[in-house]
Amino acid sequence: MTHSPKQAAALRALDFIQPGMRLGLGTGSTAALFVAALAQRVAEGLRITGVPPSEVTRLQAERLNIALAKLDATPEIDLAMACETALMADFAAWPKPANVSLILMVNFP
Repeated sequence: MTHSPKQAAALRALDFIQPGMRLGLGTGSTAALFVAALAQRVAEGLRITGVPPSEVTRLQAERLNIALAKLDATPEIDLAMACETALMADFAAWPKPANVSLILMVNFP
């Protein structure tokens, strides 16, 4: 099966996920694909906590039964999914300091 570059990036991001991680879920079209793919893994038993930076992402993750936390309750993020063009919009609104161990950035021309 051939995937679009965004779908391929979303699926590849799953390779970085470990049980128990706190994940910044990102926002935008690639993040939506990532959240959908992550939901499949969660349904298979993966336990993670998602931290959505936007209402749109929060609603999608809730609908897909991904456990969520607010950043102020989960100030340390293990991995954050973000497209380069959306990076500042995704995280600029988050209260500081936000400790993020790894930001997985995707850049599309």
